[in-house]
Amino acid sequence: QVLITQGVPDASIFFILQGELVISRTTEDGNYKEIGRRGKHETVGEMSFLLDTMPAASVRVPASATRQATVITLSREKLMTILQRDPKFAAKVFKILTMALAHRLAISSAAKTGAMLHTHLHLPRQEKSLMSGTADVGDAIPPSRFGLDDGAEFIIQ
Repeated sequence: QVLITQGVPDASIFFILQGELVISRTTEDGNYKEIGRRGKHETVGEMSFLLDTMPAASVRVPASATRQATVITLSREKLMTILQRDPKFAAKVFKILTMALAHRLAISSAAKTGAMLHTHLHLPRQEKSLMSGTADVGDAIPPSRFGLDDGAEFIIQ
């Protein structure tokens, strides 16, 4: 199942409640390239959502998945309405997005420069393998890292 298609307009953000999603790009020569994976308590679609641009990558449930992923999908319009009504919730959402993007940028920069990244965050397995050369499975970043209860779920009506 494809959630986001590279180059196709989509102003939604997806909060992953369970399972794993694969992020991939089709290169200029037409080849498929997996560029990352995201799991429980992570987001996808935030770059297009925040920058109002076309998705630079596709996101799908991996073919090898033993179970489907469960996500909350919010359109820009729906989320902006919620954020305008509840500034405290808005602050938490933007804190989560800021921390996640800063974390990914740090990992990407370290991988490109060959630098070691020292962090107390649990790295998702794809990012951990980039940094250490191992395939150890790390846990996703817990909600408590962002000031939320670990059992917190986003419930949108």
